[in-house]
Amino acid sequence: MESPKPKKVVTNLSVRPSIESDCEYLAHNLRRADHNEVKAAMGVVSPEALLFSMRNTQEPLTIVDDDTPAGIFGVAPIEPHVGAIWLLGTDALVHGKWRFLRQSKKWLAHVGQDYELLFNYVDERNYLHIRWIAWLGFSFIFRHEKYGVEQRPFLEFVRIV
Repeated sequence: MESPKPKKVVTNLSVRPSIESDCEYLAHNLRRADHNEVKAAMGVVSPEALLFSMRNTQEPLTIVDDDTPAGIFGVAPIEPHVGAIWLLGTDALVHGKWRFLRQSKKWLAHVGQDYELLFNYVDERNYLHIRWIAWLGFSFIFRHEKYGVEQRPFLEFVRIV
């Protein structure tokens, strides 16, 4: 008996300005690693936590797979020309990884255009994000042994734009 062929995953990823309802959907559908990272840092994964990030971001953008939110990202201004860059996503980003990767550098240039320095922290367990962050040209500058509510190891990363 012939084994069934794996289903081909087709994604139609695009980017649009974020709306509040995106946070509701994403809070309940984050990739496990992203969920664990938010929980470790903030203690809770909720629509309100994502709304806080969205509202503190200069131009929050949502990645959609057709019309379904697949991720949200942006840069939160910290001080003049310094911003905290962030992204949270669902498994749809992994399924559409080649398209996502091809577009990442373009969107990094777009959201980073008003900044001289971008930085943030990533949960050391979030291996996929660490690889992606390095691929985008960020440098890891410090390992915080105890970061966030759960006091877990996080890596600080930066990029001079």
